[in-house]
Formats: sequence, structure tokens, C-alpha cells
Amino acid sequence: MILSLPAKAVYAVFGVDSAMIYFILARDGTSQIVLKRDSEDAAEKKARELKDMGWFDVEIRPEMDPGGKPPAPPPSL
Repeated sequence: MILSLPAKAVYAVFGVDSAMIYFILARDGTSQIVLKRDSEDAAEKKARELKDMGWFDVEIRPEMDPGGKPPAPPPSL
């Protein structure tokens, strides 16, 4: 039997204490975008907005945020 659980539930079951981030992937006729959101609700809202604007292959990918730390700022030139 295969059990399908949301990513948050899987990490909770195995005791992983880390923040989740959500990537929204979408395509239109000529390009692809990848957006990042910090909550599942915000990711779902943006995915709906993209579909309403005509984007297709809209997908949400939950990922663990290693250490829950924000990304480092880009190097200055």
C-alpha cells in the first residue's frame, strides 16, 4: 500500500524540524518561471493566479529549507 501524505506531514512524522519553502513552476508559450513562497497558502494562491493569467503546467513543489535560514545576499560588485 502506498501512502500519499503532504510533505509537511512526512517531515513531521520523521521528526524533521525545518521550515518548508514552496516553489511554483509554470510555463507559457515561450518561457518558464520559478517562484518561491514561504507558505503553502501563498503558493496555492500564486498558482491559481498564474493559471488565471494563462500559464500552464503550473506545479507546486514543497522543499525543506535547510536550517530555516534566509539565502545569503548576492556578492557586491
